[in-house]
Amino acid sequence: MTHRPCQPVLVLVATISLIGLATMSRAENAPKEKVTFQDQVLPIFRSSCVNCHNPDAKKAGLDVTSVQAILAGGSDGKVATPGDADGSLLYRVLAHTEEPYMPKGGGKFQDKQLAVVKAWIDGGMLDNSASVAVVGQASSLAIAQSAFTRPEGPPPMPMVQLSREPLVHSTHPGPLLSMAASPWAPLVAVGSQRQVLLFNSDSLELVGVLPFADGLPLVLKFSRNGTLLLAAGGEGARQGKVVIYNITDGKRVAEVGGEFDSVMAADISPDQSLVALGGPSKVLKVFNIRNPSQPVYTIKKHTDWLTAIAFSPDGKLLASGDRSGNLYIFEASNGGELYTLRGHKDAITQVVFREDGNVIASSSQDGTVKLWDAHSGESLKSITANPGGSLDVAVDHEGRLASVGRDKQVRLFSREGVPGKSLLAFNDIALHAAFTHDNQRLICGDFTGQVRVYDTATGSQVGQLDSNPSATRPATTPAKAGAPAPGTVPSPLR
Repeated sequence: MTHRPCQPVLVLVATISLIGLATMSRAENAPKEKVTFQDQVLPIFRSSCVNCHNPDAKKAGLDVTSVQAILAGGSDGKVATPGDADGSLLYRVLAHTEEPYMPKGGGKFQDKQLAVVKAWIDGGMLDNSASVAVVGQASSLAIAQSAFTRPEGPPPMPMVQLSREPLVHSTHPGPLLSMAASPWAPLVAVGSQRQVLLFNSDSLELVGVLPFADGLPLVLKFSRNGTLLLAAGGEGARQGKVVIYNITDGKRVAEVGGEFDSVMAADISPDQSLVALGGPSKVLKVFNIRNPSQPVYTIKKHTDWLTAIAFSPDGKLLASGDRSGNLYIFEASNGGELYTLRGHKDAITQVVFREDGNVIASSSQDGTVKLWDAHSGESLKSITANPGGSLDVAVDHEGRLASVGRDKQVRLFSREGVPGKSLLAFNDIALHAAFTHDNQRLICGDFTGQVRVYDTATGSQVGQLDSNPSATRPATTPAKAGAPAPGTVPSPLR
């Protein structure tokens, strides 16, 4: 099928639903039963389309032999939007409402056949009777105030007694692998060898150990409502995947990806339906968490290892950065490229959206933290954060920033990027930073595995976490009132 370029239709992935086609708009003569690709649509395409649009021929870059291939589109871009047949080029050229009319050289599809194709697209483009629909809706890039709001009820915390027995204890602790803080609960996750340690950020007590038998957990992310924890990583040149844990009971609820190398960047969408991941393959892959056998779509824009990925708070945008300093913003629902953020001169180490969704912060090995307009991709400010390399940037609920890097420093900035306090420097390279749920504490870790807890108001260290606990040694070292924490000196502000 050949066709002319068309204006991409912007879509937003909505909540997955098993409600039937009765709630969706359809033609009066559309079939009333559940319409699927394998049962009804593929036989139609085989009769008129597959000869030209198969994995081998693939005219105009389009393959119509599978749902995933159709969602991938053709040479000129997207051809179908789940939930919107009238807005889908595939349906319009078959219905002869837009040229080039298809099938080429043949007659128009029968009304009954068109009704099947329309009902299938409007119904979410189901593959088979066991599939669930991912229905698209028209959207705008004008990001409203953030949907990032505190969930009702008590904040998600472990509700059962999790095991606190470390699975691995090293004679010599290595670098802090990863770290994340719950947005609403006093809970911090710390990546350790083949395990994720959960700490109470108020008491600094170890509250649970989650096994990550798949290798090293190089990425940790809490879901926007704090109910799920994403852990991603693996073993270099061997395997990589994303594991999703339920915070309340510590159980694995999903596994995504079967990579042949470690996953180095990942995130979960705000509605908890999509997982994006990437790494040395240079390919950004987005999966449906409920049907993770194949990616919903892939993006091959990056020319180097992916090192940072983040969904926007409203789920409309997807940001990704790589080892060469390339930083892009895509449409999260379909992978359409929106902006290229130009300015970093070295590897992107982190990318994060401010809670209101209006600003993106990125850190880089070039030593800067940059702020970008999420609506236009324009540069707002460049901050000289950590000479030698800024390795992480964190943003609190109010938009204030914290950066750590190769200069061993921990630095605070206002939401506008104005420098604030510099906290007690580490003895080695500072790797990770995370604000706690109440903005009152900043937790940072370094290359030796040391994890410190700072008071954001005073800049003083109030304790530390043990990233390599043993069964016979406490996992926390809180500071005594009025005294510096172990390993600190008085007057830590600089």
